[in-house]
Amino acid sequence: MNVIKIAVPVIHGRRKFHFDKGRPWSIIEHVLLFTLSRNRSTASELALKGDIPQRVVIEGLIRLMRAGWVEMLYEGESVFFEATMNGSVAAKKDELPFASQRLSRKMNFVIDQITGTIYRSRELPFYHEYALVEREKNERIIRIERPSHVLMDEVSPLVEALFLDDEKFVSVDPSGERLSERWSLITVRDGEIEGLSKRAPTLLKESIKKAAESAPEKILAPNAANSLVNLVQIPFVPFDNSAICPTTSATIL
Repeated sequence: MNVIKIAVPVIHGRRKFHFDKGRPWSIIEHVLLFTLSRNRSTASELALKGDIPQRVVIEGLIRLMRAGWVEMLYEGESVFFEATMNGSVAAKKDELPFASQRLSRKMNFVIDQITGTIYRSRELPFYHEYALVEREKNERIIRIERPSHVLMDEVSPLVEALFLDDEKFVSVDPSGERLSERWSLITVRDGEIEGLSKRAPTLLKESIKKAAESAPEKILAPNAANSLVNLVQIPFVPFDNSAICPTTSATIL
């Protein structure tokens, strides 16, 4: 069995992000409310009329009831749903009123320097230089050479990856901890990558495999005479991250 670890150069940072919390209303939920504003119905009837799964209907009804727009009525052994007065008013609007909550929190993030992709820190665990040096004494590790510079432009679309489905990125505080150079260790076993985030782009996967394929049978320890044999050069792809560090140049530790 051939096992080797590839050290991917990454940048670690921590910033305070501002975002809106709350999932917008879907078209299905709007249609359900509009239908109930005309006639009360059971969940089964709504599913049949709309030709949609009953599970989707029930999920929508729960959200509408939490908003105070739909109420549940019992009649014998049947359960009916109907729009409240406020629900009937909302149903007539072109779009259902959406009340999001503006929140903020500090978040750690990691940027791989091969493709510029941003990850949550738990998606791409990282190590300090000293920790990597210690592991190199006992493990087969190949480092992908770190790019010599970092470009600062725009990265807002990539920042969305840090948030949940019901969270929308608004802004980030320009001040914060300085960006730090770190290393992420990725295991390659018999040519197959293990433990890498599913969001990792193809370019990063190809770079890791290329580094593993180019590894010599015997890897020198960091204090060996020619430790540069452990470095693999990968073509640098510039990436933009001004949304995280909105300045013309980066401060890297």
